[in-house]
Amino acid sequence: GTLAFMWETRYPLIPTEYASTLPALQEDYQEVWATLRRWFPR
Repeated sequence: GTLAFMWETRYPLIPTEYASTLPALQEDYQEVWATLRRWFPR
């Protein structure tokens, strides 16, 4: 199983250099959403 968290804030989230260079970083994470159907026009 997996567990996902989502935070909402009006402030920009800026990851640290440490966080952006970890081996566990999923470089292709955005591809997870590629198969979702678009319901609203851009």
